[in-house]
Amino acid sequence: MITVYKYEISPLDVGNKTYVELPEFAKILCVGTQSVLVKTGTVVHPDERLFLWALVNSNSPKTRRELLVLGTGHEVINEVNMNKYRYIGTAFFKQNILVYHVWELIA
Repeated sequence: MITVYKYEISPLDVGNKTYVELPEFAKILCVGTQSVLVKTGTVVHPDERLFLWALVNSNSPKTRRELLVLGTGHEVINEVNMNKYRYIGTAFFKQNILVYHVWELIA
């Protein structure tokens, strides 16, 4: 089935390479933030998370895709050749106080 799915990208991966499992041949459409409800003890509160949305064939086998997440003003780590990455998009957190930029490794 062809559909759009969302996949969470960990904010702990900012400044580092990270990986996401997507169906083979998935087309990444965009990145953004979305609030999810989190339960801490007996309290439920919203928490903003970083996601990517992709057009996928859910029947395809999964493949690991490499991403790079950088905050505005963060230095690119030395071993990363940015010419090998394709820019996906920018996402804004905490009422635009934090801004993250996401790239995908070109296969």
